[in-house]
Amino acid sequence: MHLVGGIVGGLLLGFFADAKVNKLVTNEGVFLGGGFSLLWYQFVACAVTFAFSFVASFIIAKVIDKTIGLRVSEEDEAEGLDFSQHAETAYSFGSTGSMDRLN
Repeated sequence: MHLVGGIVGGLLLGFFADAKVNKLVTNEGVFLGGGFSLLWYQFVACAVTFAFSFVASFIIAKVIDKTIGLRVSEEDEAEGLDFSQHAETAYSFGSTGSMDRLN
């Protein structure tokens, strides 16, 4: 969700940037005759942001994996994570409730 929205928003700025709307715009968008320079800058910014986020997330995941671990035990996984991690059940498939009285 955030990845797609960020990329679409960033790239669309390269098409629609207008100096009349924002006085800080030095290169207008493609649709306003500004050429492809701003679109290229926006593409590079999206690529750098993606690469940075990927590397940072990978490092964080590796640190967590080496310290407290990313996986739960096989027993907890078989029991169900809702119950083993939160002492709750998310879905009750038992025979309780109003629908049971109708049958």
